[in-house]
Amino acid sequence: MKTITSTWQIRTYDVLVNSSTGYEVNDVFAGAQVEIELEVECFNEGTAYQFYSATPSDADIAEIWGEGAGADDDETDIEVDEGSSDAAFIYIREKSTGKPVGEMYCPNMLKFN
Repeated sequence: MKTITSTWQIRTYDVLVNSSTGYEVNDVFAGAQVEIELEVECFNEGTAYQFYSATPSDADIAEIWGEGAGADDDETDIEVDEGSSDAAFIYIREKSTGKPVGEMYCPNMLKFN
């Protein structure tokens, strides 16, 4: 099994409640950088469309954000936007309200192990 080490910048939000439009991110605060060891998965193996992908699991995200970020938890859910090129964003929001909580940003993938 191949793995890749990736570094993620954790960012939290200051959120305003707007009665007409809902939630608005007022400010973004950079937090810690964390390294995550990701399993690399191969898709369409043996075809001309073969590619590899690696993304943090729900357990990885829950470990970073606390128990409330797990996919099986009722308080928050995870919205993934893999972006373009080699950048990745994972947005965290409260499931019950839709309130944005923060994001994880990965500017690049480092190396295969």
